[in-house]
Amino acid sequence: MEDTIVPEQKTFFEKIWSFLSKKTVYIPLIILFILSLIVVGYLLGGRAEEKKDQEIKLEESNVVETEGDSDTTEPEAEQDSDVIWTSMDGKWVPSGTPPECDDPLILDLPVVRSEVSGILWPGQIRGDDFKSHGGFRFPETTQKHTVTAHTDMHLINASNYLSSGIVQYFLVFSSPCGIVYKFDHAFKLGPKLEVIDDVLPVPTEGDSRTTFIQPPIKLEKGDVIATEIGIGSNVFIDYGVHDVRQPNEQSKDPSWSALEYFNPNEFNIYGICWLEVISQEDKQYLLDLPVAGKEGETSDYCIGIRD
Repeated sequence: MEDTIVPEQKTFFEKIWSFLSKKTVYIPLIILFILSLIVVGYLLGGRAEEKKDQEIKLEESNVVETEGDSDTTEPEAEQDSDVIWTSMDGKWVPSGTPPECDDPLILDLPVVRSEVSGILWPGQIRGDDFKSHGGFRFPETTQKHTVTAHTDMHLINASNYLSSGIVQYFLVFSSPCGIVYKFDHAFKLGPKLEVIDDVLPVPTEGDSRTTFIQPPIKLEKGDVIATEIGIGSNVFIDYGVHDVRQPNEQSKDPSWSALEYFNPNEFNIYGICWLEVISQEDKQYLLDLPVAGKEGETSDYCIGIRD
């Protein structure tokens, strides 16, 4: 019996090489094909990287734009014009970062200058108390004198009380930069302030304790505070100016008499001579008028005002 010869088995690559060795004409074409694949792969890979870089840059750009957009949608900080000052434990505290006051501070008058017949000086003892405010007196012919907001301000405290049976309003305003104004003996309020009657108690004789107005009522320069003032034929309006950013110079003297009176840390130690913070023309006009009140020109604030 003859032995059976089994043909030698070749691998796939060996078969390919055997074929190519017999067909040498195809070798250059194969090499060229392989090189073409390499070049195409390189070009495609480069474009892919370039596209990826562009996508990354676009994403970074979107992040920047998104961050910029988010800044504009964040809650706005309290506007300077909305800063409120309130008295707390003998100090006045702002509700936010206050704007700077004008320097020098020059205020318009809150009344019509030509209607004024006399002035009451601030910073003097009248009756049984020290008064940080002064005031304006008018002829007895009418109570109809308009008092206006001479700067932007907020009504923060108010009271209504009876004086000789006649309703009077005491009003305290703060301006954003830190100047607090007092008006007393308003008889008829301006349109924006009439709403305080809804929150104030029933007025009683001589009880001028104030109520905190919440939210404070904002008045813009020129808005009407009162349309009528005074007590019958006694026509006047009290007016006080207080720089509550820091205590006044007088308060540094421990023997100052104003410190002995009721609650001096609310107004007395911050009061200023408002005759010194008005225009020179207004100042001279008012100083030429008769002095109202038996205390005359006595004032702890207006020292040397005529010099």
